[in-house]
Amino acid sequence: MTLDYLLMMTESQIDYEILELSTLDELVRQNSDPFIATSALASQQGRDPVRATDACEAILLRDDGDSHLRAFVMTSLYSLDSSKATARMRQLVEHGSLDVSLLGAIVQNVVSDLERCRNDTDLLQRLSAAVKRFSIGQFSDQDEVRHFLEAVDA
Repeated sequence: MTLDYLLMMTESQIDYEILELSTLDELVRQNSDPFIATSALASQQGRDPVRATDACEAILLRDDGDSHLRAFVMTSLYSLDSSKATARMRQLVEHGSLDVSLLGAIVQNVVSDLERCRNDTDLLQRLSAAVKRFSIGQFSDQDEVRHFLEAVDA
């Protein structure tokens, strides 16, 4: 099946498990249907974690991607390779080009691994400042954001 043919389907009509890995990678990296990209990445993580890691990094380097896809990609990258994800989180926070969805995903990653992240005070301070630029009500998981701020500001 070609990429164009697959993109005419809805994400639920595609059987990702039978696709060749190269086709699956194309679906993850395409930029026209974020729902298909998300489902393809979920499949790719289990079948080819190395390619999934590379695809996550490539998607996060694009500034034009869907904000919810990028948030999912950030949490996926963290589960695949927390060191690479932390480096990418640091880069994104330093450059300040974060929307609330991606910022929420970064907070989620930090809170899920707070003991490891506590040593990166620069990241935590910058992330805290970025979070405070938004109203807590804008985040999908407000309790998690509050927990993060309490832990960092304590």
